[in-house]
Amino acid sequence: MKFRSRRLSVNLALQGGGAFGAFTWGVIDRLLEDPTLSFDSISGTSAGSVNAVAMAAGLLDNGPEGARQKLHDIWHAIADSSMQFSFVQSTPGFEAVQQSIHKSARLAFERLSQVMSPYELNPLDINPLSDVLESLIDFDKLRKQTEIKLFIAATAVSTGTRRIFRNQDLTVDTILASTCLPTLFKAINIDGEHYWDGGYSANPDLKTLINESGARDTIIVLLNPLTDGRFPKTAAEISDSVNRITFNQPFLSECDYIGVYRELAGRSFFSRRYRKKLLDHHFHAIQSGQHTGNLAPGSNTTIDLEMFLKLHQSGREETELWFSENRKKLGKNSTFELFK
Repeated sequence: MKFRSRRLSVNLALQGGGAFGAFTWGVIDRLLEDPTLSFDSISGTSAGSVNAVAMAAGLLDNGPEGARQKLHDIWHAIADSSMQFSFVQSTPGFEAVQQSIHKSARLAFERLSQVMSPYELNPLDINPLSDVLESLIDFDKLRKQTEIKLFIAATAVSTGTRRIFRNQDLTVDTILASTCLPTLFKAINIDGEHYWDGGYSANPDLKTLINESGARDTIIVLLNPLTDGRFPKTAAEISDSVNRITFNQPFLSECDYIGVYRELAGRSFFSRRYRKKLLDHHFHAIQSGQHTGNLAPGSNTTIDLEMFLKLHQSGREETELWFSENRKKLGKNSTFELFK
């Protein structure tokens, strides 16, 4: 296939972050334009899982250009799935009216979700993402392909532990499980176990990715700022900060885990193959913090094409900047300090 002719093999590790996943779309879009890269494995959580399957499906269809098109189609379809206000589209001030309606509806729903579960608020379990995935992703083809390894994270409700779905496990439900915020949607039942958003347990998974991939470089796309210089005071700001801390914790724990095991990698009880993987792996990160950190609280749950396109462009620009500073280090050194 076309994308296999590229030279340096890398992994992608895609963090979850709701609507901020459009930034990851931009990152991948730019990476796919680079003729020196190929892609071995993709680890994805929540929005990262959507980007992962869209990228892989597009690569199978038509190489890098197919992947770029598939990601474009997915994010536009997600935007189209939001409520349409056609009755005011032709009136003056439509944009302001639309934004006001969106904001009012979101605030009202947030208040309701604090006292009512999705089993009460959304008894029919309506999730527009399901139809988007059904129409645009050939999961049967993804399950059979061996070109790219996929690792999709979800969280088991009964234990709080991660479940990593691999190529052979992929269905619409596995992606819905990875993206299932428990305040919005009913838990997804797969083989008798119920699952919530993977961000609670692996955001994104790195251990499985390193151990099972064939590449020595992993590019991590981080959507949640690792630090926040603002002190939260309003209820919305506090809620956003709690979410940032909650969804960053699995990633930070993963960094600590890998750091400790790297220090112990010389011990004889590790296999030679695993010691080499731990010691020789190169980590890189492209971060959205400066683009998403100052957005209004709740923006990561807003479905809006204009915001998606702005974040997509920001992702492309950050990747271009990252290339200009780090291209020569790919395949040779880490450019992100994973361990403190």
